[in-house]
Amino acid sequence: MKKNKVFETAVTACSCCWVLSPWGACCSITVYLIVSGLPAIREIGLVKFLFGPVWDSNAATPQFGILPFILSSVYGTLGATLIGVPIGLLTAGVPVQGAGPKVRTVVVTAIELLSGIPQRGVRPAGHAGAGARRGKDLWQGVRCLPAVGHRRCCPS
Repeated sequence: MKKNKVFETAVTACSCCWVLSPWGACCSITVYLIVSGLPAIREIGLVKFLFGPVWDSNAATPQFGILPFILSSVYGTLGATLIGVPIGLLTAGVPVQGAGPKVRTVVVTAIELLSGIPQRGVRPAGHAGAGARRGKDLWQGVRCLPAVGHRRCCPS
């Protein structure tokens, strides 16, 4: 009985370290970036930095505005949401709401295949360059389908 308690305590401690170490790493990286970036932000000005429409560090008079980066992230998220949520809800609803056995088999198989695609690190061809935002939106929308559909139509 005592061995079990010691083992359980050790496993719990290891699990806590396993869970908390990424949080610690993210927090330390965030603090480092903020602290090391403060001198530049003070020189540029917070408003110019956040809302400046141009990032051109190689110009004769460099400009450091991150608004295009912020907006592209927002547009990418909205695009992925507009594509992924309706398709995901329809994918989740088809097998549950009385689809025939053949349709259910095809949809469930497709969902299970999509759930094998890694959520990070895989990008569509032509990811960089013209039209990259639209391709990124579509790809993010497709990647979120297994998360929405699999849990709704294929409960364990």
